[in-house]
This record gives sequence, structure tokens and C-alpha cells, in this order.
Amino acid sequence: MLRAAVIKRAFMPRFARHHASSSSEFADLTTNLTYVNDEEEAYTRASTNMKKFLPPLRTGKKGIDLIHDPLFNKGTGYKHAERDRLGLRGLVPPRRLNMKLQLEKLYSLYQEEENPLRKNIFLSELQNRNETLFFRLLIDYIEEMGTSTSRRTRICIPPT
Repeated sequence: MLRAAVIKRAFMPRFARHHASSSSEFADLTTNLTYVNDEEEAYTRASTNMKKFLPPLRTGKKGIDLIHDPLFNKGTGYKHAERDRLGLRGLVPPRRLNMKLQLEKLYSLYQEEENPLRKNIFLSELQNRNETLFFRLLIDYIEEMGTSTSRRTRICIPPT
């Protein structure tokens, strides 16, 4: 529905030119419209607007229980208001790092590991600790880490 509304708004000036009887009607129709070059850009804007309306995940967990849940744990990414609301003051480091900085730090730690087994252990520990960061790291560096995660089966399953 939102996609159709944005596309309709994007192409409204063309439609209005043909159907407006006077220039003042055309001006009334085109005020507060966002001009978009093509349908693809309109769809992109519609899909990015839809992301703003995703409902937040709700959990009854607070404090240490929240930190131990890999699905909800953000590591040092909690905002200060979230830390107060969720009872995390003193449980996480005081400095807040956004996801980009956390990913850079984790990737540098991953690269320091020379042994493939240690790399797999590093990724497993990250997945157990913070699934969001684990999957984001895997997506961003799939060429390098995809081969590392496929080694898990070769390392864990003994040859017959």
C-alpha cells in the first residue's frame, strides 16, 4: 500500500499536467510532492520508508538476563536511555559503540587469528553472545568467512 502511494505521488505531476484545467489547480496538486525520477527510485523510497514502521522487538528480560540472550544482546550498542530502562548500567561498558565500530573491532580480532580452528571458535563464541553482530559480520565478509564456517563441519566431524 505504501509503495503504491509513493509511486502515485511520484508520478502525480505528469498526471496533474494532463488533468488540471488551470495552472492554479496544477500548483495545488503538486504542492508537498516529492519528485522522483523513475519507478525504481520511487520503490526504493517506499521500501526505505516502510523500514521506519517496523515494530520493535519486545522482551520481558532485563539486566543480566538480557545480556545472556544472544538474540537481544547489543553489546556496547545500547543507548544510555535503554541502559537505564533495562537495568544495564554497570553491566556493560560505559562507552557506547555503534554497530559499524563493533564490526570493525570484531573483524580486526578475527583477522588476528591465524589458526582456522581458532577462527571457528571465535565465530561460535560471537554467535552465542550476539547473533545480530555475528550475522552482520558474516554478511559483510562472506567471501572470507564463508569458507571458515564451511570448515566447521570438516573440523567437527571426524573422517571415517
